[in-house]
Amino acid sequence: MAGMAHAGTRARRLPRRNGASLRSIFLGLLGLTAFSLQACRFARDEPSWVEAHGNVSVRQIAASARGVDAVGNDKRIYRYPGPYGTPWHEISTTESVAAAASPEATYIIDTSAFVWRLGPGAPQRWDFSQNWAATAIAVDESDRVYVISQSRAARVVGAHLQVLACSEPVIALAACGAHAFVVSAKGQLFRAEDSACRELRVPGAVHSVAAYGQRLAIASGGIAYLQGKDGFDALPTPILYRETGRKLTDVLEVSVSKNTLWARVSEGHVVMFSEVL
Repeated sequence: MAGMAHAGTRARRLPRRNGASLRSIFLGLLGLTAFSLQACRFARDEPSWVEAHGNVSVRQIAASARGVDAVGNDKRIYRYPGPYGTPWHEISTTESVAAAASPEATYIIDTSAFVWRLGPGAPQRWDFSQNWAATAIAVDESDRVYVISQSRAARVVGAHLQVLACSEPVIALAACGAHAFVVSAKGQLFRAEDSACRELRVPGAVHSVAAYGQRLAIASGGIAYLQGKDGFDALPTPILYRETGRKLTDVLEVSVSKNTLWARVSEGHVVMFSEVL
């Protein structure tokens, strides 16, 4: 009987232990949930960069309403995001050296210096464009195309080039409305129109420029900047998260669409700015 009483006592205590344990677990989970929600709230309050899925490395990027197109290391053209399960989707096998995108189409320069338009329907190669020997291409929101030809910025007018006013050798350009923004070999930034070329004040030597509508972005000294009311505002340094920990990285190139700023960073990875423009 004593043994049975002892067994009965143990049987009554087990539920109390489990109850205390369950309460502890519940309270712990509740605390973790509250901490997670707080952390998410803080993350949303502070703009940052988000790395594109797929862990790919690319040579150049071109933002659009479709996402971002890129010249891959294999020189083919890819688009992010792709269909379900395929973050980066190949949209052209044509080996290319440069790309640009408008709301309507993607433009590329292939390795033979031909300009192509990849839009609705079959790809179109501009056979007349090879003589331009274009090295870079830009397109504005109205589908007007600009190129760098013989180190000069020019607008494409029919089958011909209309050279813009800036006489400095050009290494990068972006198109916006009836004008273009060009970067000189010295890192200066100019607003170029048909008959005028105005230098803009920048925080340092510029190596990439992007424009859409009223938005202008640059990369200088490995940092991305957005133009504000009183000049260019520096954006946070992109952070890549790896198994070995966090890694600060430099911005090599910027590209902007109607609502989104993208950047190509060290090692060719692609990141997107968390704030809607």
